[in-house]
Amino acid sequence: MRLVKAKHTIYSPVRVNLLGGWTDQLLWDESAAVINCAVGWPDRKCFKEVYPLRLDRLARFSSAITGRGTGLGISSIYAAMHYVQAFPEKRRDYIRFVLEYEKAVLGTEGGWQDQIGGIDPGFKLIVTPADDARRHSHFTITRRDNHPIIERMILFDTKVRRNAGLVGDQVRDLLQHDQSFRAHLREVARLAQKHFSGSAEDMIQTCQHSWDTFVSFVPEMAIPKPMPKTELISGQMLVGAGGGGFGLAFVQDEENRQEVVDLFKKAGFWATIPVLLPGVLLVDGNETED
Repeated sequence: MRLVKAKHTIYSPVRVNLLGGWTDQLLWDESAAVINCAVGWPDRKCFKEVYPLRLDRLARFSSAITGRGTGLGISSIYAAMHYVQAFPEKRRDYIRFVLEYEKAVLGTEGGWQDQIGGIDPGFKLIVTPADDARRHSHFTITRRDNHPIIERMILFDTKVRRNAGLVGDQVRDLLQHDQSFRAHLREVARLAQKHFSGSAEDMIQTCQHSWDTFVSFVPEMAIPKPMPKTELISGQMLVGAGGGGFGLAFVQDEENRQEVVDLFKKAGFWATIPVLLPGVLLVDGNETED
């Protein structure tokens, strides 16, 4: 994809979602609400020390993450990066651009939470009202970078990569034809709005319950076994929608985070303490790139 000659190199977070996933789908015709956040992590493979994605002025895309089907929203964020890089003065239009690009070029009925999750900053609740159903053109984005659940999160890689398109098609079929699944989506949209201002414990319990319910409809998205087991973890879920290769583990106490990371690494899984990031970063083209 190429839009216009770029003046900037753009760096982007990835996104991890906690509650409300799949209510962002274009086929969902009721009110939607998603909690997700823009994250990176300190690593020698990252750019600007913590940004996992980069698009340079020559449209060369670099990622610190290996493989497709990660669940981190990379394909949608990639498309959004192109738009924001080309039209920084019109950057708010990136949401609609990605939706139209995915439908016209990729032939998918994708949603909006991936691109908003990576491009817009921080920890946020994204809501579309019921009267915007099927248009998905009005978004209320509320930021809460001090939510206590942030200090309880570990990001890990399950080492599994799924076919995101097949999983997505399965979920969209449920969304249109299974009333129990529709009730589940309706409930998670409500819970996302309720717990955005709540405690870490309430959100962790709700995330775990919502995830377990989702997996009962889509068993293919179960967390692969064996994963490290420890009483230091109070819950875990996969991030993303179709791919779901990465996951979040919630620790009992924020002081346990590095210990849990070490447990994952000892078991052969990549893991890190995610860093909340302020959305995309545009850097003048004259700067020497990493």
